[in-house]
Amino acid sequence: METPLPDTTTFHNESTVGKQISLSLQITFGITYGIIAIITLVGNLLVLIAVLKFQRLQIPTNYFVCSLAFADVTVAILVLPLSLIYDLTGGEWWFGWVFCYFWRSCDVMCCTASILHLCCISLDRYWAITKPFAYTMKMSKGRVACMIITVWFCSVCISFIPFYLGWFTDDPDTLYTDTGKCDLTVNKIYAVLSAMTSFYIPFIVMVFSYAAILRIAKIQANAIKKSIPRHSYTGGGGQEKYESAASDRKALRTLGIIMGVFIVSWLPFFLMYIIMPFCSECEISPMAISVITWLGYGNSCMNPVIYAFMNRDFRLAFKKLLTCSVS
Repeated sequence: METPLPDTTTFHNESTVGKQISLSLQITFGITYGIIAIITLVGNLLVLIAVLKFQRLQIPTNYFVCSLAFADVTVAILVLPLSLIYDLTGGEWWFGWVFCYFWRSCDVMCCTASILHLCCISLDRYWAITKPFAYTMKMSKGRVACMIITVWFCSVCISFIPFYLGWFTDDPDTLYTDTGKCDLTVNKIYAVLSAMTSFYIPFIVMVFSYAAILRIAKIQANAIKKSIPRHSYTGGGGQEKYESAASDRKALRTLGIIMGVFIVSWLPFFLMYIIMPFCSECEISPMAISVITWLGYGNSCMNPVIYAFMNRDFRLAFKKLLTCSVS
């Protein structure tokens, strides 16, 4: 890795993996990354169509899911193909600085939007469980729309504005010029602000939300257990309470898996992203940077897979869509 400028971190070798590995590995990476892009596009389009087609899925939480899927579709269309080409051509950029900034801005915007949507989903579940009677009024369509608009507004503010105004770098010589490269070079201030906005603050909110949800769910499960004798599980109101508790536990487990997959996908990248500006001697191999970056992109293809396997309503909707049985 080239020595970064003072107070900056440079992901120059992120795009040179194509020149650093054998042809067989290059083909393997290309096929793997291509599969990730296809699954991301198809899976998230299915989520969007399912929510729009089936009234049963049109609940506040799924409006967040729908907007999240839109962000991931944008990743699949605007970010992943160019990332794949740039990676495998050894960092040759053919599209000029304007589209370079557009690509990088879309990358940051969509990743930020994905994380903030997951944060909103965790807050939505927190309110649903802690304030079930006020939840319907609290999470009206208007309020959900305001939250989604806020998510996208924050995502644009942390991406397009700093990139096109040149706030993300301290090297004026690299601004607004066609260099044949589209490397991501950020200064310390932007690295900290963008990492906090895109990952660390939402991550803290999600941890506290899910911790509170799990604590309340445990209390409720114990209360239900005590209120229902064993012989009542198979009859009357006891059966309904038991099934309701089981459904709540399954929903919590699903959301927990979504969050867990997200952390595994993005934590390595954001650790690298926040450490490198403050460690000018740190070096990471081009292959490692590529894998860590694409591990984050892989999160965009995982959410539909999780819904298909973990959520019965989504699974039935996907089955109907794939078998052309929409009625």
